[in-house]
Amino acid sequence: AAEKAEESRLAAVKAENEAKKVEAELRKAQAEQMAAEDALKAEEKKLATKKQNLKKKSTNMSLGVVKRNKAANMLQQLMAKDPLPLQKAKITQAAVVKKCQKATKKAARVTAKAVEARERAEADAKQAADAKQASDDAVIAAEKAIEEATEFLEKVKQEVKGAGKGKLWLMDRELEEAKKYMPKHKLKKLKKQMEAEKKN
Repeated sequence: AAEKAEESRLAAVKAENEAKKVEAELRKAQAEQMAAEDALKAEEKKLATKKQNLKKKSTNMSLGVVKRNKAANMLQQLMAKDPLPLQKAKITQAAVVKKCQKATKKAARVTAKAVEARERAEADAKQAADAKQASDDAVIAAEKAIEEATEFLEKVKQEVKGAGKGKLWLMDRELEEAKKYMPKHKLKKLKKQMEAEKKN
């Protein structure tokens, strides 16, 4: 369970790193979108200023007829066609908007993956902690059972002193078998206790 929790944690870290990378791409796409919007606004402002100047010239009576008509004609031509720089800015703006939308969708997917991986890692860590607690409880129960068996064996030895050496030997042997599966630090403690009792 601990290994699974560690694997889940590593997967979560990897997903978070990927999310950060996608987030950087998203920021870059948004910056491009802002730049394209600024360029489009600048082109539109330039065109509007040019139209306004031509309109003023065409209606200015202090100018000669030729200059007014020339300005009116240029204004009509300008209104009749969409200038290339403005078209280019609009196309660029549309492309950047699509790119930004794609980056946003990808960021959302990667973020969802990262959140899922983190939740899975947390669940695995909790499961590992629960398994460790259960194993610790089992060790404590086993140690308690061995202590009870040792106490009972000593009690029986005291009751039947001098008789039934084979039966006592068998009980000692069974206790020794149980000790093989006991943690080492508890076994050392039990051996010291047994030696002290044998001396008595």
